[in-house]
Amino acid sequence: MPLFLALGLPVFSADSLVLRSHSGQFLVRGLPLGAPLSGAAPAGEVAYVRLDPTLLAISCERVKTAVLEELAMKDQWRGKIYISLHPVRDDQEPIVITSLHYTDGWNYQMEIPEQVNGARLVKSVTEVVLREIANRNGRDTPAEMPLWLTEGLAAHLQATALADFTLEPETHIARKQRNPDPLARARNCLRVHPPLTLDELTWPADEQLSEPNMETYQSCAQLFVYELLRLRDGRACLREMLAHLPETLNWQTAFLRAFSAHFQRLIDIDKWWSLHVVHLIGQGRMSAWVQAETCEQLDDILITPVQIRSTPQELPLNLHLRLQTIFAEWDFPRQRLVLLHKLNLLSALRQRASQNSIGLVEQYRQALESYVERRSAVRGSARKRETSPAARLIVSESIKRFDELDARREALRNQTNAPAAQFTISR
Repeated sequence: MPLFLALGLPVFSADSLVLRSHSGQFLVRGLPLGAPLSGAAPAGEVAYVRLDPTLLAISCERVKTAVLEELAMKDQWRGKIYISLHPVRDDQEPIVITSLHYTDGWNYQMEIPEQVNGARLVKSVTEVVLREIANRNGRDTPAEMPLWLTEGLAAHLQATALADFTLEPETHIARKQRNPDPLARARNCLRVHPPLTLDELTWPADEQLSEPNMETYQSCAQLFVYELLRLRDGRACLREMLAHLPETLNWQTAFLRAFSAHFQRLIDIDKWWSLHVVHLIGQGRMSAWVQAETCEQLDDILITPVQIRSTPQELPLNLHLRLQTIFAEWDFPRQRLVLLHKLNLLSALRQRASQNSIGLVEQYRQALESYVERRSAVRGSARKRETSPAARLIVSESIKRFDELDARREALRNQTNAPAAQFTISR
């Protein structure tokens, strides 16, 4: 029995083609573009294209290549993807993706209408490629793929690597912009529509995914993925997250495990997300935070809340530690996870800081980055790295530097409060 019949895909006439893509991963079956349409043309204002099996096989390979290049991965696919083009049944008909588990791994089936919205097709191919990557080491249960990742990565690729992507033959790009801003469309959208909270982005309700609000969701997802990729090892973290997805009950567990160097808790992601949203929708220096708000945000970044128990039976004691205390009292592997996260927050804060405080924020960031790099360069056994003269010197110099910066921060705070105090006295 032919494999397409075994998979339950529609039966076509003798004019239909079965094509294998260049890598052999995609197998496409459908009528050639010259054949008459087998369904009614969809109505509405959505920009549809009619898919040709040959071009579709090439296009799927191009989308896959863009995904792999963005994640810095080699093409080591294991699961085949069977694509069936079928007659159009309804306007805005969805593309259906089915994961099929066999004893030797996973395969995938895509049912695509002959006419489809191009952006929706790119998103669906991106999704099935991500599924195949995540399930390579999976067993009986398929990986839970977060919607923000498929929507966000697809939107990011269409703004960057696939900006000149076309699904129709004999179609040419009239002009290709040099170094386009990948977030231009997202920025324009989120300046008009309120951005989503982290909960709304990661656990979207039907309202967020409704047709009037879908562009807002896609814009937020693109910004989220874009900023994750911009982290120092963001691509490696996303690859690790995909590898962990089949092992976990939800994607949040895999995310925190993969991005542990940047985020310890969901609330850390929430703060990071809020800073980047504010930066994206700001319109120049006039929309920068006032000095008092910058000082408050800086205080929040530089103080680390911890809980300490004297004995297992006692209630925990809540403390707020300065970075100097962490330098002096914590072992460096434990420090590093916290400090890398604070570097990300300082980088985001710098872009929205008030004019008078932006220099101080950057000096904190540079000092912290220097401390992490110098401590990471200390060699030797674990004990030597903590107690060596080189490590002690780095800690001593860094504590002195941060004491100086804290004194400047206190002076800045007093300067910020001075007008209000003077006004009270004059009354």
